[in-house]
Order: sequence, then structure tokens, then C-alpha cells
Amino acid sequence: MDLEKRKNETRGGVLIGNSHIGLFLAKKAAGAKSAPLLSESFIFSGPEDVGKVTAALRFAETLLCETGGGEPCGSCHSCKKFSRGAEKGSSEGADFHSDLHFIGRQEGKKNISIEQIRELIRKLSLSSFLNSYKIGIIKEAENLSEEAANALLKTLEEPRPGVIIILTVSDPDRLPKTILSRAQILQFRPVKADIIYDYLAGRGASRSEAKNFSRLSGGRPALAFKFFEDKEYLEKYLRAARAFLEPEPLETDPIGSIGKGGQEGADAALEVIEIWRKAARDLVLIHLGNGDLVQNEILDKELERAKDGWTPARLLGLMEDLDKASLYIKGNVQPRLVLERIALNL
Repeated sequence: MDLEKRKNETRGGVLIGNSHIGLFLAKKAAGAKSAPLLSESFIFSGPEDVGKVTAALRFAETLLCETGGGEPCGSCHSCKKFSRGAEKGSSEGADFHSDLHFIGRQEGKKNISIEQIRELIRKLSLSSFLNSYKIGIIKEAENLSEEAANALLKTLEEPRPGVIIILTVSDPDRLPKTILSRAQILQFRPVKADIIYDYLAGRGASRSEAKNFSRLSGGRPALAFKFFEDKEYLEKYLRAARAFLEPEPLETDPIGSIGKGGQEGADAALEVIEIWRKAARDLVLIHLGNGDLVQNEILDKELERAKDGWTPARLLGLMEDLDKASLYIKGNVQPRLVLERIALNL
């Protein structure tokens, strides 16, 4: 793999946008190499798929690089392990480096458990294989159970030299204030559509694909690439959006996962609600004469057909109902019942 390309890629994704954070982390890593081992905690906050995990991996790769500096060298044993982990699309920290550890919400589970946090703390307490850093990345850390958050807090309060902990979150308000106060918060922002467009075009997307997916992603590069790379995922998204725009009657399980129940059903319902909310927002923009700002441009014909069936006031009321529906589902109300209630009110 070309060195310059490898430097800009992690887990198959290019680090684009949020350059202010990239520069900050590069300087932080460069300073860490010229000083005694640091003990720091970070919260990477921002929308899903905006590049938080990619940035965390990049920072970890730089810290663990055996040559030092603000950039990975690409040739040492540590960097080669990262390259191999990226090439096989791994999501396991040990596949990148033995001193890097991931945890996140397990499939079908609502929270990150205290057992997961205890195991992470145990691994971080072990000596580094290369007398360097031990790095823990907690993905979607707002899903920490109360017990898990308390267990993590003890580690943040009494950090061990050379231990770096990174929490990625979409909703920092769901983290305990005690954790927020003990970590440096880096705010990731949505990326401009033209930057995502150039990225997709460089990865082989046609002009229309790059235009549609950069708009559809809402400033989230990883999501834009997923639309381009995963046609099944794109079709699932479009099916859910069309279920809202052409409700005759409204299909309350357009992606076929809500009926499975449990956490999988709840996650699917929240995904559908977000898609419907985005479609409702686009219809409001069209009514206000701002059709050039819609995200679902790929569904321009469907939006045009649907707009006359709605008034802006009714759409805004629906968006409020969708926000409430998300809270109900997160509060363990049965997802199918929540969506059926929305369908009855349309």
C-alpha cells in the first residue's frame, strides 16, 4: 500500500474533515514522544459516522509508532500491524496492536456492561509490550451502564502512567458529569458536502453517486461511503424513506428488523425514525423554497409527489412526535407500538 495513502486511511476510511482535531492530536502525540508517559482521557463527541473512531485509531497508531513524531512512520513493526488490521477491516483492537483495546455495546445488548469495563481495566493495567502506551477505546460510551460508568470513573480519577482512554459519544449529555469533568472533550463537526463529494469521487463514485451520497449523509463521511459501498444498506434506507413519503398505508417495519423485538428491534426503530425525520425536514425545506438544501435529493421525485399532502405546521408537529417516539423507545416502550401510533396520526 502506498505510504501516503496508508497514512490517510484507517480501517478502509480516509480521515477527512475536522482537520482542527487531526492537527491537535498530531501535536499531542508528538509532544508525548518527547516526554514521560502521559495519562490522559479524551471524549470524542459528535454525530455518528463523522470519523470519531477513525481519529481515535489514528491517534493510537501515532502514539504506538516506534519512531515517534506526530505522524505514523508506516514502516515499524507497530505501524505494519495497524496496516494489516486496516486491510482486513478488523474492528478488534488486538488485530491492530496488542496494546490497543476496544469495547462497545455488544450485539443485542442495551448497555456496555460493568464486566466489559472491568476486563478493559484489567488489560490496561498490564505492562506494555513495547514499554509504550496502553490505549483503550470505548465506542458509543453514552451506553455505559450506571455500574460500568462508576467503575470507569475510578480509573479516570487515578490514572496509571501511560494509559490513554478515549470515549466516543454521539450524546455527551448521557454521560455522568463526573466523567465529563475528567476528560478532555473534542467536538467533531459534520463535514462539508463538497469535501465528502471529492472523497467519494476519488474512491470511484460517479458524479451522481458522489452528489447524492454526500447530501444524503448529512456531513458524515463514513455514512456517505457506506451508501456507496453497501448497496443493500442503501436500499434499506431508501425503502424506509419511501415508506414515509408514500404512506398508502404507512409501512411500520420497512427494514424488516423491528418485529424481531429486543434491542435489535429498538435499534432498527430508532434508525427508521431518524430517516422519517430527515424526510419530514426535507419537505419543510421544500415548502419554504429551500429545496436546494434537502438531504434526500436522491428521492427528488418522491419528495415532489409527497409535498402537497403536508403543510409545514403539520410536518413540524410530526417531527416533534418523532422526537418523542425516540425517547419512548429508549425508555423501553415496544418499538412497533410506537411506530404504529405515529402511523395512525398521519
